[in-house]
Amino acid sequence: MTPDGDPATRRRFLRLTGLAGIVLGLAAATGAWAKDGTIDARSVRHDTDGADEVVWATAENPATRFLSVRFTCARADAIERAGLRIYRLDDQGREGFRDHDSVRFAALDALEVRALTVPLSDDPRAGPEGSRWRGYRIWLDDKDRLFWSGRDSTAVKEAAVPRFERLFPPAGGGGGISDHIITIPGWVTDAVAMRIDVASFRNGDPTNDPKDGRSGGDLAGLAAAIPSLDSLGVTTLLISSLVKTCPAAPTAPIDLMSIDPCYGDFELFQKVVNQMHGRQMRIVATLPLASISRAHPWVSDAVYFKEESAFRTFFDFPLTDDGAIANPADTTGTVPWNAENPEVLDELLKPVQLWAQTRIDGWYLPDLDAQPPVFWRSMTAAMKALDPKCWIIGRSDGRPERWLTGDLVDAIDGPGYEAAVMPFAAGRERDALKLCASLDSRRVETPEPFTRTAVNPLATTSDDAAGRLATFLQMTCEGVPLLDAASPLLSGSRRWVRELVQIRKDHPSLRRGSVEAIYVEGGAACVLRRTSDEMFLVVVNQESTPLTTKLNIGGSFGQVSQKDAVDILSGARHAIRSGEVFLNDVPPGGMALIRLR
Repeated sequence: MTPDGDPATRRRFLRLTGLAGIVLGLAAATGAWAKDGTIDARSVRHDTDGADEVVWATAENPATRFLSVRFTCARADAIERAGLRIYRLDDQGREGFRDHDSVRFAALDALEVRALTVPLSDDPRAGPEGSRWRGYRIWLDDKDRLFWSGRDSTAVKEAAVPRFERLFPPAGGGGGISDHIITIPGWVTDAVAMRIDVASFRNGDPTNDPKDGRSGGDLAGLAAAIPSLDSLGVTTLLISSLVKTCPAAPTAPIDLMSIDPCYGDFELFQKVVNQMHGRQMRIVATLPLASISRAHPWVSDAVYFKEESAFRTFFDFPLTDDGAIANPADTTGTVPWNAENPEVLDELLKPVQLWAQTRIDGWYLPDLDAQPPVFWRSMTAAMKALDPKCWIIGRSDGRPERWLTGDLVDAIDGPGYEAAVMPFAAGRERDALKLCASLDSRRVETPEPFTRTAVNPLATTSDDAAGRLATFLQMTCEGVPLLDAASPLLSGSRRWVRELVQIRKDHPSLRRGSVEAIYVEGGAACVLRRTSDEMFLVVVNQESTPLTTKLNIGGSFGQVSQKDAVDILSGARHAIRSGEVFLNDVPPGGMALIRLR
């Protein structure tokens, strides 16, 4: 399903999600490829309208652009390397190029998704006169030949450089790549987040405890816990909604401009924000904008006065067959706002502006599915205008690419990650291939550059084997680990989480590196995480016997000086010989984090 809106918006959505799903993998290529079966043209796609490319920048440094490209090809052992040849003009206006290797991004049955991100030295939207960037071509190397995208299917190595007219032209027709530059908050990539339900977290002020039987957690309790959370290594708190709710329905928001007295007030909330910022921590606040309590006075006015009410068109009431408001006497539920009424959007911008004044670092929108994208586009545009570096997370149970269009949210909080990881970690499904396929499918459904800001939530951090393995996978996976304060951290699990958080902090490849599965067999998997400066091998073994095997890293190794690689978790040593790693007895139910470079 594409977002609603004008054709340009729909084209932008297709451009950002062109490789999401298996449909793309089966799409036809625009030009001929190899004719010997090495590369299947039916399994390759690259569209001249830029369907698999996106340009993005961080909010901290918006002038620096990055080109991200994904392309799909059939898996074949004969393909040694694949990548892009990027063409540009030098300072004297001469034509030149540079080759960039891709990495294996994901596996989809018999297909392989490859990806790479390349920095651009000037604005690619400027057109032929204002930009020296001229486009790119995809190439695949089978040792003897280079297979090129375009009208010419092959080129002998060392042959003359193909002219620019044989390139896939940049999107837009004017020399630019994209008419829309996505800006993401760069700080999020390094974050370790924790979800906190303030009401049940910690009671710091018994005098404001609610009288309706709810727990007494409050902002005073949250403030008291910040030093402990900081020492754990948590950098970002995602806190539950604090807005005033209906007494008869504690989950139904009734006043978005007020904090419920049982939590505290805006003065205390501001102290919490300031305390966190003083520790270089960030806070993401929940704001339930999609609907309002049926006990709200505007709703009551609309129900009582019907069409004569000035607020009748503010809400999307459920109607009976004869057009009357259904269940008019109900004051315990919620009613959605009418997204088509511009007055509603103006009113909802007021709480956005109020909460932004506290200098929060992000927003959590808990009910994306309750409103169409056009509604959220107005809200998130206002949030980004107030703070371009803010992180916007939305809750949705559907496919994430509907919301990751570059002008809505930065991340989706959904059930996908935990559903992929926990069956394997808990030993219910000792199938590493299924684990990797589930994670790959989730990554392919997430358009670039949102794999960097994706949240990986886990509801458990228990100290048993399943909890330890799940946390290990979470801390070594691409995206932002999202712990849950509802799962108590006992002394053993607290030490384990702190150790993994510190390792993640010390090694950029575990936060920002590429992901490549190089061994998947039975209940064991080995995944490479690497940047230009370092490389780690992430190993999990759910087999009943120790894992001992030889891994051929080949051209991925780069310059490796040491003869042995060390598991930084256990200290165990694994030999490196001629581009091969000899794994030695990774224990059953165990894991290893082996530094190769």
